Amino acid sequence: MKKLIFALVLVLGIAVPLAMAGDNNRISYDQLPLDARNFIEKMFPGIRVVKCEREMPWTRYDVKLANGYELEFDRVGQWLEIETETTPFSPALLKLIPSETVSYVNTQHQGSDIIKIVRKIIGYIVKVDNKHVSSDIHFDKSGKWKKTEHDD
Repeated sequence: MKKLIFALVLVLGIAVPLAMAGDNNRISYDQLPLDARNFIEKMFPGIRVVKCEREMPWTRYDVKLANGYELEFDRVGQWLEIETETTPFSPALLKLIPSETVSYVNTQHQGSDIIKIVRKIIGYIVKVDNKHVSSDIHFDKSGKWKKTEHDD
């Protein structure tokens, strides 16, 4: 009997989080954390929010804007990812990452467009595209280059 209960608890402990992982819940803009709303209003003034979703069970928020930007925020509203394939990153958005990072991208990847910025605990990933190849450029928190990975 103990084995059956243990097996049931084990199965439920694995199955429930997996089932919830694919469960993106659409929410209203007002349900986003305040920091996320403040970020959107400051960095994208006047741009309409098309869609807001809450990812479970880790509680992250995905936001799609009318100008093509897609944003991801953590559970308290701090930005994690900013992505676009249609609109160039504004100088204000580039100020979110260390200036050394921007300088490196401008000199080492001239002619490439920044299409995504990811903020990690250990640093940043900047995705660039030059119409021929995309690259993920990894930087530490101070903006120093660590490595570059090219997409095939």
